[in-house]
Amino acid sequence: MGSSTADVAGTIVATTMLLGQPLDLRAVARLALSVEPTDGSLFPGIVCFDHRAGRILDPLGEPPPLAILVLDFGGRVDTVAFNRVDRRSLLAPMEGQFREALAMVRAGLASRNPWLLGKAASLSAECNQRILPKPSVPAVRREAQQVGALGVCVAHSGTAVGLLLEAGRPDLARLRDRLVRRLPNLKRIWLTSLVSGGVRAIRHPILPQRREAPRAQGARATR
Repeated sequence: MGSSTADVAGTIVATTMLLGQPLDLRAVARLALSVEPTDGSLFPGIVCFDHRAGRILDPLGEPPPLAILVLDFGGRVDTVAFNRVDRRSLLAPMEGQFREALAMVRAGLASRNPWLLGKAASLSAECNQRILPKPSVPAVRREAQQVGALGVCVAHSGTAVGLLLEAGRPDLARLRDRLVRRLPNLKRIWLTSLVSGGVRAIRHPILPQRREAPRAQGARATR
């Protein structure tokens, strides 16, 4: 779910704020990448980002309003061990599908079409089954089709699965109850939304006020 990027990038930005020496986001990304692979969520909007070396940074646009029902079926992934494995031989045959998914994301953001984003996410989730298979995905995919969800998304180095839904659906509470009944291995379920990335500085009510880093919407710089 990108929590490690939020932790690492937030720590870097909070430290630079405390020292009064804010860094631009590309410098923050370089520091974060020296620690571990890092998502592009620290940049505003939705971006195509090389999460291992940072050589690619391509802004794609702002996301339309989407709801996401996050499904937690339990389990853990050791991300340090996961990221040590060279999977290029598995990824190379899927290059065409990755390009197709990226093209749908570009078109979906440009046209504000949530269905294209849902199709792209579902294609990416299907590809990820060959990298980090999740036993719950086939059942979640069937539920998505039956309830008219936009698509299925997954944590690519984690265990979470999600249903992408149009924002403002009036049946979200009933849909949540349906999934709890029909997915017996489900541990937790909660509703969130797709938002723009970026770093947002917040002020602590007790700590002395410090100079803020450049503001952007999205992940918090401190907890």
